[in-house]
Amino acid sequence: MRITENTQSSLTDLCKFYEDNRITYGGASEFTSLLTPCSAEILPSTMEGIQADFRLSHKLYSVANALYKKSLTDESFSWIKHCVEGELSKERRAIQQLYADSQDLPKFIRLDYVTLEPKRQIAEVQWKSGGPGLFIGLQHGIEQILNGRSQISSDSQIIHAFAKALREVTGKSSPVVVNIANDKWITGEWYVAQQLRSHGIKYRPVYSGTREEHITIATNGVKVDGEHASMLIGQSFLKDERNSTIQNLYTSSKNGTILLEPPMNVILQQKWCLSLPFFNTQTDPDLLECRNIIIPTAIIHKESTIRDNIQCVANLTGISELSSIENIRDLMKLPLSVRSRLVLKHAGCGQMSSDSRGVFRLTGSRASAERIIDMAVTNIRDTGSSWILQPYVRQSNTIKVCHPKAVSDLYEVEAFGRYLLFGNTSVATSNNDYNCYAALANFSSHWKVTGSSPSQIPTERNKGSAFTDIRVISKAPSLCM
Repeated sequence: MRITENTQSSLTDLCKFYEDNRITYGGASEFTSLLTPCSAEILPSTMEGIQADFRLSHKLYSVANALYKKSLTDESFSWIKHCVEGELSKERRAIQQLYADSQDLPKFIRLDYVTLEPKRQIAEVQWKSGGPGLFIGLQHGIEQILNGRSQISSDSQIIHAFAKALREVTGKSSPVVVNIANDKWITGEWYVAQQLRSHGIKYRPVYSGTREEHITIATNGVKVDGEHASMLIGQSFLKDERNSTIQNLYTSSKNGTILLEPPMNVILQQKWCLSLPFFNTQTDPDLLECRNIIIPTAIIHKESTIRDNIQCVANLTGISELSSIENIRDLMKLPLSVRSRLVLKHAGCGQMSSDSRGVFRLTGSRASAERIIDMAVTNIRDTGSSWILQPYVRQSNTIKVCHPKAVSDLYEVEAFGRYLLFGNTSVATSNNDYNCYAALANFSSHWKVTGSSPSQIPTERNKGSAFTDIRVISKAPSLCM
């Protein structure tokens, strides 16, 4: 992957575009991320590989769902049942088993890579369209101001591509799409809704705090302000305590009157599935292929590892010391040189599974690492959650950035990347092939790349992240210097 600079770009205009349209992280009135004139460029062969990764990820979660169903009657898979149901109430377990039995997988997918070239490495699979307002708004600004977009999809513009994706997943030429969003995302959703009107799509953002004023749910479908919806985006109903609501959504989705995106199967929010390729006893060819694209992952459930899994991860990563880890507290026995090469992640649902709250490197002092592990143990005991262990992947790029309040002051940072690739499948096909319709890169000097804001003081240069586009190169680019 190469970083190239758009030398004719106007970051002042880009910042103004974002602020005028409220395409801001957290819905702030001011743009609160770093800006960059640079783009990430990848080879056509990498783009082809990403398309294959979508299919493999679909197969991985199909297998995970099938194994969960098997675990309901087969004690030898009890660890999978615990990973899925450990956090759920008795009532929710019954609902979960219904949704798992339907075998529905989402029409939208987002793969989060930590490296794209020379090796693609996926840290997480996100089965959602992923705050479409913000992410599509960011890419639309780059497209309009920086003249970005090159061969990611067959459509020349991101709004066109998203409109096409919505038609493909619903099978309707003029779908009514409802997106339930919290205050962090709602302003971006309004922007996309406005842009989609000219494409004949009614995109209806509904603030999660007022959803009951606008949305009615019955066994024959979902209505928004009295109009039948084609698709409902959002996971807030998973937190609804009224089983009648969940049952009605299940019935409506089962009879085809509403498309739920993603389906209300908690497996789609969990990370334990990433461990399935990494068992020495694994024989499925597709899951074995997943070893080439997913960061080696060990599962920790009920505070313990699984011998076959942790041994496989130890062999693949070359971290032989991992083979002795039987319990999460055994991680404290590792020397700092080994411990600092590991990342501990919350693998369940809930607050710790979003915004990287449950992602920790085991570096620093022994006392610091011990506090992290104590917290994880408490979480396991209190909520029934599972955790995963992955090796720390370090790959950085030199990229130019600037503070949104000092756009003329460009400076270089050595930045880690998070590469978000968005795909969708179509109801017209039965082979679960996904097309990539959008791509964004996020760069930060901090190893845990999130949508973090820079310092309020422009001269402080050690905080914040910058979003930019990913382009497929057709010729050798000039390097960003």
